[in-house]
Amino acid sequence: DSQIKKLDELGLRFHKFLFVKSQQVANSQSARLRRRMVRSQALDGDAVFIRDLRDPQAVTEHQLWSLALLADAVFGSYDLTVHCLDLLVAHHNLDPVAPQTYVDHLPMHLRSDG
Repeated sequence: DSQIKKLDELGLRFHKFLFVKSQQVANSQSARLRRRMVRSQALDGDAVFIRDLRDPQAVTEHQLWSLALLADAVFGSYDLTVHCLDLLVAHHNLDPVAPQTYVDHLPMHLRSDG
């Protein structure tokens, strides 16, 4: 918890887990439970922390571009990518149709209009 507080003090917020490795909690019926399907005890994982975007003025244009790229290509956070594009549009650093164009190019299974 103190590490999360330090990240918070640096202006970083938890965004999502990318990966969580887990195992089955030992119990009297373990032999009857499918280990691959019943694993609730987290052991390890990767968490993503991002800059706090609640104050868009505290984030530079370069940081927004970088976060948009990482959100799309690394985190799979397409909604965050659109949010970054929206902020760039608001800062007059991007064509207003860019967020729509980005969503138009997402795979059909990610869009509700597909």
